[in-house]
Amino acid sequence: MNDIILEDNDLKIENGDFVVAESKAQHIEHIMMVQKGQLYQYPLLGVGIRSKIKGDAEGIKREILKQLKSDNIEIDKIDIIFEQDELKITII
Repeated sequence: MNDIILEDNDLKIENGDFVVAESKAQHIEHIMMVQKGQLYQYPLLGVGIRSKIKGDAEGIKREILKQLKSDNIEIDKIDIIFEQDELKITII
């Protein structure tokens, strides 16, 4: 999927024009970060991962899969690891 690319939460511009490129990873990141209700047009979209840092790994995995599926993003695998109050998520 191609879309306008963001860099440090700002539009990426090269040669005076917006950069359009593969954006699957960018979409996944946005869905992971946004809370439900934050997006006016899609109020049910969002994982709100910051609020789930000390949550249940299987519950987090289910929510991620549900949210990505609702946005038609196909993934093969999700790994969730809790390490010293850090949550590490790998999505393939």
